[in-house]
Amino acid sequence: MKNKLIRIIKAAIFVILLALIIIVASIYLTPYWRYSNDPDDAGESARYENFYEMPENTLDYLVIGPSNSYHSLEPMQVYAYSGITGFDLGGPSQPMYCSYYWLKEALKTQSPKVVFVDTGAFVRETPNNERILKAILPMKPSMLKLQAIKDCCGYDNDLLYTALFPLYQFHSRWKELSKKDIERKNTEPYLTKGATIRFVSQNGIEADEINLREEKNVTVSSDGTVSTAVDEMPLNEDSAYWLGKMKELCEENGIEIVPIKFPTKNWNQRWSDKVQKYLDEIGLELVDLTGEENPAGINWDKDSFDNGKHLNYYGMVKTSKYFAGYLSKNWDFESHKGQSGYELWDNDLEEYRTWETDEITELFEKNREKYDYFNGLAADKENYLVLMCVKTDVSKYWPVNLDGVMEEFGVKTDLSEIYQQSYIAVSDGGKLLMEVSDPDIINYDFEWKDDRNTSHSIHIKSGGVGGEADIDVDDNSYAPGNAGLNIVVINKKDGSFVTAASLGSDDEELAFEADAVDDPAVVLDAGDYTFKNGNSSFAVELKINEDGSYLVVDKKTGKCLSAAGLNKPGDKVSEEEDLGLAATKWRIYHGRNGKYWLYSVFNGMTARLKDGGFVLEDLNEYSEIPQVDIN
Repeated sequence: MKNKLIRIIKAAIFVILLALIIIVASIYLTPYWRYSNDPDDAGESARYENFYEMPENTLDYLVIGPSNSYHSLEPMQVYAYSGITGFDLGGPSQPMYCSYYWLKEALKTQSPKVVFVDTGAFVRETPNNERILKAILPMKPSMLKLQAIKDCCGYDNDLLYTALFPLYQFHSRWKELSKKDIERKNTEPYLTKGATIRFVSQNGIEADEINLREEKNVTVSSDGTVSTAVDEMPLNEDSAYWLGKMKELCEENGIEIVPIKFPTKNWNQRWSDKVQKYLDEIGLELVDLTGEENPAGINWDKDSFDNGKHLNYYGMVKTSKYFAGYLSKNWDFESHKGQSGYELWDNDLEEYRTWETDEITELFEKNREKYDYFNGLAADKENYLVLMCVKTDVSKYWPVNLDGVMEEFGVKTDLSEIYQQSYIAVSDGGKLLMEVSDPDIINYDFEWKDDRNTSHSIHIKSGGVGGEADIDVDDNSYAPGNAGLNIVVINKKDGSFVTAASLGSDDEELAFEADAVDDPAVVLDAGDYTFKNGNSSFAVELKINEDGSYLVVDKKTGKCLSAAGLNKPGDKVSEEEDLGLAATKWRIYHGRNGKYWLYSVFNGMTARLKDGGFVLEDLNEYSEIPQVDIN
């Protein structure tokens, strides 16, 4: 009897250990779909994981459906504008039946007033096994999940077995395991409440082709005549059935359901009409954001990252801002900002603001970092000795919108004009001590005293084509030595080295190279100013953000200049309250003849003062840019 008991205990331990091994293996061998800026990383695991972290009954709305749902709306932007809370629960090519089960799962912990369902699934006929797994596997274990697996995966045995037992498909992934798989947690900040944001613009389709995609059959007759006929694509009957079930589920819970088609070129009016005919039967109306009215103001030249299929960050900001107003207008929502129980949202919004600006800054870094660098030096020029020389040539790649900064250092030479010439300049506290250019190699040696009256020996050498660029202080060499302008900055207080940079090489990696400067490019102090250009003037108050950017506040309205929803030349700069978002952040840089120019942190464009207001223009660093007098 004792031996039998021991055998039973051993068998039980074995079964328990085996079960634990299987559970642990399933956890770590099942892929974790994390969020990142890689276009292939939509972050399904991280999205649903983040949803489960939402405090109970704190979401006012839900958005669900295929990829256009989470590539069109940023709930955090909506919250910033309105204080209304929501979450994107969509997934790539998400069939309506997957949407139904995620809605049912969401209602376990949330009680939204309204659910928006993207109708893209109506024209999708072939399910994608990999994408269905991405929708089902992140769901928490429950009887509902088992039912979801049965209804969503039952059409394919391999898919069904994998959804029930992930090791069925992923048992061999141990060969691919990495640190990220072990961490099982998204390493990027997931602050967008289900949205997936791309910061690049790509459009290979003409703007006038918006929403005109048709599927056509081509026929060639015996006499050679070619004709085309529109393929009458039927609606997906499964989608119609499951949307009906979602409507019933919402009605049972006192929730309004709204079918919506978010902006995309991968749609047309014929499909909208077909969907609406079905919706008429169940008493719903399609909110169509794809039509010619274009209520969100999408600019397809710049607002998509994949040729019009999905919106990028700029398109999402437009849709989100429009959506915030749409929600406030059509439902009796209140702002939850500062409310007890919504601390997560306020804390995440604060972090999102920084994340958003950092992402955009990285996007425009190559253009902006040199402006910040040189303007930062100019802002503190009284404390610096600035030493300059040229190697090979500076004219070809010289950005003329830095001419104003050169004026701050006292430079008089137009650097875009000295083709393949040597050049040396020395600026002491903003006053030009010497400046010379010549086709031949130039050497300049002199003694300089810092504020403590300590002498320093300085040697500068500039060579044109095939020459060199040297800047030595007390026998220490500091110049980067790259083609173009080389600059070395010395502290006037004690003669210590501050920073060095080069600008102008045709080598992309060396086009601009610099040591970091701690001070941001704060060119003007906070306070009241008047912007002037010709007969136009504009009274503002300048406020400085922590990152060194400005809020430009209209003295008449008290609102901030904003580039939100704007990204093409000629768009009028709007005004809005300070929400801490990138759209209201501006840089101000030195222009020529004591003037200045404005740079939008949001979209990298500049602004022209015209007819008493501002309009946006593209920034071309090799041509003149609009400038203003600021008094």
